[in-house]
Amino acid sequence: AFGELNGAIGLQILDKELIAFGEEAFITPTTTESVAAFLYQTREWDNGFGIEFGSRLERVELDNTVNGEAGFDLVSGSFGAHRHFEGGWFFGAQASYSERAPNESELFANGPHLATEQYEIGSRFLDKEKGLNLEGTARWSNDTLSVGANLFATEFTDFIYLAPDGRELDELPVFLVTQEDASFIGGEIYGEAVIDGPLSAEWTFDASVDFVEAELDGGGNVPFIPPVTLNAGASAEWGAWEIGGDVTFAGDQDDPGAGQFATDGYTVLNLRGEVDLSDFGFGADGTEAFIEARNVTDEEVRYATSVLKDVAPAPGQNFRVGLRVAF
Repeated sequence: AFGELNGAIGLQILDKELIAFGEEAFITPTTTESVAAFLYQTREWDNGFGIEFGSRLERVELDNTVNGEAGFDLVSGSFGAHRHFEGGWFFGAQASYSERAPNESELFANGPHLATEQYEIGSRFLDKEKGLNLEGTARWSNDTLSVGANLFATEFTDFIYLAPDGRELDELPVFLVTQEDASFIGGEIYGEAVIDGPLSAEWTFDASVDFVEAELDGGGNVPFIPPVTLNAGASAEWGAWEIGGDVTFAGDQDDPGAGQFATDGYTVLNLRGEVDLSDFGFGADGTEAFIEARNVTDEEVRYATSVLKDVAPAPGQNFRVGLRVAF
């Protein structure tokens, strides 16, 4: 605590050595060292108004056995304010600035990355990635219902991403690590209701929709961005017993970014039943037995966020039976 402020202050130290062997050695040995100091503080007033702020200073140094050294000085900071109102309303806003150093693969990769089926070539001349983010939130809740929305906009300078080169090496498409300014905008709208309903059960209904649009300032789309997605679920609880299900509706992703495949939308249904065994004296709270049916309709699902979406779809219809024990 500092007067009326409360939070955390700390030091973070990283010493990492990466050595890859065999056919998957697409990067030569690299060590990464970083030292960072950070501060985070909050203050709440009796009228429901509050503020929070934080900052971080960091030095990152990378040393590659073939390409030499690279060093980055990083500064990040954020400030936010919020207000709780009578009647269950909450409003908040935050602004943040962050800097990120490129990692070892972004700087020094040069070879076939078999896990992603790409020939990746990094660049030791990359600059640090910088982002300015503005975010706002509003929500309302009472004893049975809560609804809310979050919106954000982020402007990146020197955004780091993989771009197709158009060549092939070792029978794999070549992707170059590059930088370009980019703009992101997105948000989420969500709600939940808890009621005593039919069959003498406590029912919970929830739903959310989220979206992200991301474009490169030079034209084109940022790769691996998810489409508009709607999630909805319902569950019924009778003491230790609970059954429920959820469904996900995802739209088409027709703006996949250069070198990526467009993906079709999908609808996935999941069902679940569980019993809380701690109510019967087995284990601590959280001990449960469950059965799940996932992707009940056996939909073909290819995630827009997957590097391997063209060759490896998500699992089809599958079932799980399990026991989770807490102590």
